[in-house]
Amino acid sequence: MTKSQTSRLTVFALTVLLGLSAPFGLDIAAYNPATASPPRKPTGTFVDSEWSIQLFEDMSRYFSYEYLGTYLANGSRLRLSDGSPTENWTEEREEWVWYSGDYQYIIAWRPNDRHFIRLRVIDPNGVEILNRLLERDRY
Repeated sequence: MTKSQTSRLTVFALTVLLGLSAPFGLDIAAYNPATASPPRKPTGTFVDSEWSIQLFEDMSRYFSYEYLGTYLANGSRLRLSDGSPTENWTEEREEWVWYSGDYQYIIAWRPNDRHFIRLRVIDPNGVEILNRLLERDRY
């Protein structure tokens, strides 16, 4: 094979490869992670004068998103598993919900202000029975 034939073969091979990869490149360029990615999960301990809420992923439960709420007045605890994003999340405000029977435990937070969460509890009749702003525990 002559040098000229080798050059033509190389150019042909590159053209074929680039021609085949172009659609994939366009798909990657069109992908917008801001609209496709799920909400991030707030983690850590958040407190106020009455409540302590721990949010974490349990690796032993296949990364289940966990809620551990403690009522500080008497030390009673409630652990809930499998938190999921609600339909109300946006890039500015995200919500996660856990269920205990017919009660909903909703955590809302703003990713650009990671030091606060809002805890809401909704009873089976759809009535909000708790609405508290909790701050990240600094300790």
